[in-house]
Amino acid sequence: MKKQTKDTAYGCLMHDFGKIVYRAGGSGTHSSLGVQSLSCLDPGEWQPVLDCIAYHHARELRAKLQSRDSIARDNIACDSVAYIAYVADNISAAADRREIENGDNGFDRFLPLMSVFANMHAQPVDAYIPPSDDERLHMPRPDKSLRIPQTYYQAAESRIKTRLFGTSPDESQLNSLLSLLEATTAGFPSSTNLGESNDISLYDHLKTTAAIGSCISEYLIESGETDYKKRLFDNEQTFRDEPAFLLYTADLSGIQSFIYTIADRGALKSLRGRSFFLGLLMEHYADELLAACGLCRANLLYIGGGHCYLLLPNTAETLAAVNSWNLRFNDFLIDNFGAGLFLAQGYTPCTANELMNEPRADAPYKEMFGRLSGEVASHKSHRYTAAQLIRMNNAEGMSERECRICGRGSELDGDTCVWCNNFIALSSKLVESQDANRPPIDTYVVTKAGIPGITPDFTLPGFDGDVDFSFTDEVSARRLIAALSESDSVVRVYTKNKSCTGFRYSTKINVGEYSAARTLDELADSSSGIKRLAVCRMDVDRLGEAFVSGYEDESADSPEKRYRLVTISRTAAFSRQMSRFFGLYINEILSGSYDGSNERPLDVSVVYSGGDDLFLVGAWDDTIEAALRIQKTLAEYTSGKLTISGGVGLFDPHYPIRAAADEVAALEERAKSYERGGQQKNALSLFGRSEDHTYSWSDFENRVLGEKTNQLTEYFSANQAKYSGDNSDGDVRVIGSAFLYRLLLLLRESKSSGSINIARLAYQLARLEPKRNDSEKSKSEFAVYEKFAHNIYNWARSPRDRDELITAIYLYVYLNRVSDD
Repeated sequence: MKKQTKDTAYGCLMHDFGKIVYRAGGSGTHSSLGVQSLSCLDPGEWQPVLDCIAYHHARELRAKLQSRDSIARDNIACDSVAYIAYVADNISAAADRREIENGDNGFDRFLPLMSVFANMHAQPVDAYIPPSDDERLHMPRPDKSLRIPQTYYQAAESRIKTRLFGTSPDESQLNSLLSLLEATTAGFPSSTNLGESNDISLYDHLKTTAAIGSCISEYLIESGETDYKKRLFDNEQTFRDEPAFLLYTADLSGIQSFIYTIADRGALKSLRGRSFFLGLLMEHYADELLAACGLCRANLLYIGGGHCYLLLPNTAETLAAVNSWNLRFNDFLIDNFGAGLFLAQGYTPCTANELMNEPRADAPYKEMFGRLSGEVASHKSHRYTAAQLIRMNNAEGMSERECRICGRGSELDGDTCVWCNNFIALSSKLVESQDANRPPIDTYVVTKAGIPGITPDFTLPGFDGDVDFSFTDEVSARRLIAALSESDSVVRVYTKNKSCTGFRYSTKINVGEYSAARTLDELADSSSGIKRLAVCRMDVDRLGEAFVSGYEDESADSPEKRYRLVTISRTAAFSRQMSRFFGLYINEILSGSYDGSNERPLDVSVVYSGGDDLFLVGAWDDTIEAALRIQKTLAEYTSGKLTISGGVGLFDPHYPIRAAADEVAALEERAKSYERGGQQKNALSLFGRSEDHTYSWSDFENRVLGEKTNQLTEYFSANQAKYSGDNSDGDVRVIGSAFLYRLLLLLRESKSSGSINIARLAYQLARLEPKRNDSEKSKSEFAVYEKFAHNIYNWARSPRDRDELITAIYLYVYLNRVSDD
């Protein structure tokens, strides 16, 4: 990383530190407060950063430049990175904020952060994030009176200052600083202006400003510019039309087939190992590309679900790095996985005005993403170079024997290839990390390949050579890094689901890892009633549309109003929250441990969760409960602005997992095609493709479960004693199942014919009628029967109720199945 770009990244990340100081009780402008608070830092090494804090607003810059004191004027050079921080701040905020938080009536320094979802779809709602000193899931509240206590800002100021004191603005600490800022400022609003929407966190604004500033630095360096004052300050509007940026995306194809290509033996381990590997592979790809472009993870706008978006500088050096790295990476995929995995990329030059969606009448922001999608589609349709095709057709090292898991004829260790062995071992370490008696395996050290004394878990290509990945605990990782401190052997460190601030090279990654069992058989055996395994797949509805145009107001009477909230900062904030939900919060949701929850842990395991979709396996009843819990939590988390659809299928635990995945994918698509009463998608589809059991979430919970399944349970539970006396084995479930089987035949016939046989239905219900006398017990039994018969009779005659009753019968029978016969 070039020194100027490093200084710019640090300066942009810290430029609004004074806001924390001001809200902690300081008096004055936040620019001056920030500099005063950090006066403990070495002014030699930190001066460029302090300049960014002091002069990132036009008011301070003009005052400095117009000073009568010539020495003061000369203190800010024409090539100061403060000019970069100034323009980057304006672009990130999509406006030049000339107002400052000075405590007047236009600001409320303790204003809470509004949820980034609150303003979506031009239907603003009151949704505020409660203040918290942890990174757990906290649901937004419709409480305008919420305030962030001054003590929270005081703690953040102290923590950041303590972390920076005695250090240098070192490249190896940049990603660690990002983690620190996320931990301390992600719950604070960037702006507390009462006239502005305060749905962008201070962290998201700082991160986006650093991404933009780093790109500008690299762009100016390549152009040979030395007068930043003239280029960026005096001629800011002209600069905003220069194509200084490169919006980049990569999309991994073949994920589903790759994950589900497993043998039955050790299936759950293989699934989880393969899924985790792909997530880490994408993190590695993005980090290597950022390093090759001389950037840090501030420029990573989004990663998850096999996709990533990066903001890069539009330079010849970047273009060369992008194409070289993608080619090398796909060579690795070809050599190790054939055509099973492919990483398509796309990029498009863009201007600051396009990032700001200016001029709004032209909607350049949406058009920019459209160009990007076209580039990715083009790469997918022309995947391989001629050299790569020859490489695939003349692959060396192929064995005549095939791996029993993936079927590839690569180098085998026994009957399994090296990579399949790696995935199984990787999953074992993931399971070990949940063992309370051992230190968690949650730290992944990446070193240059071939370091003596290191036995890596696997090796991946890097931009400048291969790198080794070693999975260990945090203490062992620190010991290893200390041992290698005299060399440049450590490339980076990943920490799973926790921030290790002060940990050099450290990057936090979020991993959905919740698991209630080690095997599929164990999960199936934990089911209520029938011992079946459920497979669940869920996907957020219309996420791509929300990502690009979720903040448009289509009813607005002018482009200025329509695109008022469409900004790069808001896109980045939205993306980060989605990544946290599926990558981190999913663990709390399934364990019932998030703030305010008193739900039990579910017998399910996460196979894959990232981006906007997930794949679960588990006890069949808990898997349905998991789907409901996820849907409810997502709706609350996004203030009802995003919906999700999913499918759940039931299988024998030894049924081929790939076939199960395909069948449930069809159910998921059926749910996404759901439409009733003006509602589209936002649905759940159950069981199998031969019969449609697809409902909106509210209908499934309220009408299928709350109404019909509960009615069946209520009736047969109330008549347990009666049936026990009349039945040789004394089990109500035997007689109940016989009646329900006959009822099910009737309902299915009516579904195909369009009408119910009323006489046969009445006969079946009459057979259940209890003998009557004047006793209170008899009266009570008859009242229960009368309610049951009345409801069944009416439901059977209504097509909508009939379908729901069929599903309820399935659920009741499965829950009360005596055996698997």
